[in-house]
Amino acid sequence: MDFWEALEIIGEALVIVGVVGEVFADWPDGEKLAKASSLVLIIGLGVSLGALIQTNEGFNGKIADLNLQASKATELAAANEKEAATQRARADKDEKDLLQLQHASLPREIDEKRLATSMRNFPGVHFLVFTIGDFEPSHLSGLIEDSLSEASWTYNGGGGGSVGQPEFSKTGVWIEAAPFPKSGEWKNLSDRALAAKHSHLEYVALALRDSLRDQGIKADTRPFPKEAAFPFEGQDGTIHIFVSIKPFPGMPDNLLPLSHDR
Repeated sequence: MDFWEALEIIGEALVIVGVVGEVFADWPDGEKLAKASSLVLIIGLGVSLGALIQTNEGFNGKIADLNLQASKATELAAANEKEAATQRARADKDEKDLLQLQHASLPREIDEKRLATSMRNFPGVHFLVFTIGDFEPSHLSGLIEDSLSEASWTYNGGGGGSVGQPEFSKTGVWIEAAPFPKSGEWKNLSDRALAAKHSHLEYVALALRDSLRDQGIKADTRPFPKEAAFPFEGQDGTIHIFVSIKPFPGMPDNLLPLSHDR
């Protein structure tokens, strides 16, 4: 109990004394008592009022202090929640990065039957597969060869390469539609017929790209170069498949600088 609360109690006691005195003032010879009681009552009311005002001010100060403390506690809780959210986001990112690294460390896999089923609409297509001589690209190229052979495509061979060659300068699988020049069995075809055959072959290349993408393989098509790095006699009108290294988090798109730094 503080000073003003005690003083308020004293004031209330004086009021009670004054009221009691007023009651006994009605007795004979109670005129002096009535005056004294009125004075005590006035003093008691004054003391009570003053103490009440000070007590209210004290309560208001305490309430304001409690509100300030509550506001600070709310701000601290909000700051802690923000920090917790930041930590959760950082943990989620770390977990995602770890999963990406774990996934990147595994060899690429495909469902051979699924790929064969999607490519059976183009029976008889000739294809070649070129790959980097590392285990992982060779593993994927073998799966692709088996799948396309099961789809009644004709495998005409392939070859090896390295990251230092432009054909393997980017990650993933790259597909080219080799043109049908007027040579060999194609020399008697008209330009329109050759264009139609090549257009169909480009469509096949896009279908193969999309089928590989459906299985999570990074695959793209690219124009056939004027000077092919892997010329094969009698291979007019073929699908060329280049299996480069698997994309890895943080790996640059262009791999040629990496090969030059070795």
